Amino acid sequence: MKLNKTNREEIIAAAVLATFKVREAAHEKARTALADALYAHTYADAEKIAKKLPQGWAAGRDTVVIACDGFRTYGHGNGAPKTMKLSRTRLFPPYSSEIKVDKAHAVYEGAQAIVREHNAIEAAKEELRTKLHALVYSVTTTEKLREAWPEGEKFMPAEIVAVPSHLPVPHDLVANVNALMGIRPRKAARA
Repeated sequence: MKLNKTNREEIIAAAVLATFKVREAAHEKARTALADALYAHTYADAEKIAKKLPQGWAAGRDTVVIACDGFRTYGHGNGAPKTMKLSRTRLFPPYSSEIKVDKAHAVYEGAQAIVREHNAIEAAKEELRTKLHALVYSVTTTEKLREAWPEGEKFMPAEIVAVPSHLPVPHDLVANVNALMGIRPRKAARA
């Protein structure tokens, strides 16, 4: 089957996802631990008070937002996303927003470790994408891709992995069709 851009991009995406699944899960766990530490450092005393307040006086959220070197504001770009999931829903004071973390803050070093790991993962993913792009775009069919990279078959979408069964073409069918259409058979190419 002929490969198209969609097939190729699906193969690349599946391979990158599979390669970094474990590392990204560990990174996300570390981000959650940082979020919990940041919340505990900033709002632990306030949470004790908020639990005593009437229902609805304190908002419950499952994310915390950090303002720190190396964390990006919105969208794509360098740096780790500044919104981090907490391990559970926690109470926040009204009108609370992002938590500023400077070099003197207790969780600054942990935050910088998160940024370094995020940047390392992104760089490794980009390097892998580049190499996969070169490999996947160097061939035109799934058969050639299987020959060039047999280990990559597990990343191919199901619809291109299945090899359709074809009945063999009878040896005289082409000659009969050409004769019916008045087409002369091609002469075999000389070596």
